[in-house]
Amino acid sequence: MDITFWIQWTPTDSTQDGITAQLTDTSYTDTVDLLSGVSDTDLLNGSWVTQDLTSFAQTWGGQDVELAFTVTDWDWITPDSFTIDNISFNQHAPAAPVPEPATILLLGSSLCGLALTRKKKRDNR
Repeated sequence: MDITFWIQWTPTDSTQDGITAQLTDTSYTDTVDLLSGVSDTDLLNGSWVTQDLTSFAQTWGGQDVELAFTVTDWDWITPDSFTIDNISFNQHAPAAPVPEPATILLLGSSLCGLALTRKKKRDNR
């Protein structure tokens, strides 16, 4: 499972201001930093972000969680802003199982047996 969203940050003073995006369980014991690996340059220009949530979903699936986007604005004179768009949670279907060689051999043997039985019946007529 993963989360994908588009985000752009417009700080007024990039040396002191900050932004965070986190997914947290309601008891605040497990947190996923959704901006991990995203550079400030990408945030300033606007960027698509995708983070893998598989282990978080396995632990907290079916329970309430908190998705929080936070802007820290220290100058308080000119407000910072950020844009978030197209938030989506994507669950990936498990891969189809690959048949074992023994299963294929068993199926092939059965088909050969049926073909030989049919040929014998036809020859005996």
